Amino acid sequence: MEASPRAYARAVYESAVSDWLEDLRLIKERVERRNLVMKLDDPAKPFEEKQALLEDTIEADIDRRARNFVFTLASNNDVNLLDEIIEGYERLLQHGAVEVPLAEVISAVPLTDAEQKAIDQRLLRRFGDELEVNYRVAPDILGGVIVRVGDKYIDGSVATKLERMRERLA
Repeated sequence: MEASPRAYARAVYESAVSDWLEDLRLIKERVERRNLVMKLDDPAKPFEEKQALLEDTIEADIDRRARNFVFTLASNNDVNLLDEIIEGYERLLQHGAVEVPLAEVISAVPLTDAEQKAIDQRLLRRFGDELEVNYRVAPDILGGVIVRVGDKYIDGSVATKLERMRERLA
């Protein structure tokens, strides 16, 4: 039986993720063993000191990309997130990469930044933190907005409301 391109892609993905995952676990173990999390997340400590602490802790057996990633966490005072990052990475490995859901918001006129932000917040609350929102203008809806997220369709357009009123009056 021939392997599909998807099966090969999944094998490559799992291989890449498992290497990173092992490196992140080793880094976490070494940082915790030396009780460095608070020092690495101290906003008063210069990055150069944090980098030196990490260089002394992370040995040469760790891939450069994983090292750089942890340096980035230290520069942002986010080393404390390493546990959650590893857990999230493990979930991705178990379930495979998940596409981020796409939301489409259609309005009659371009929305202001404040209006977009308010809509983004409502959509993220309702559909989860992993959501990409695209905005589009369609003057024919007259006013209001139409929102599509996956198979959900929310029509708050003036055109639809007028059509419903017309049907009720008929």
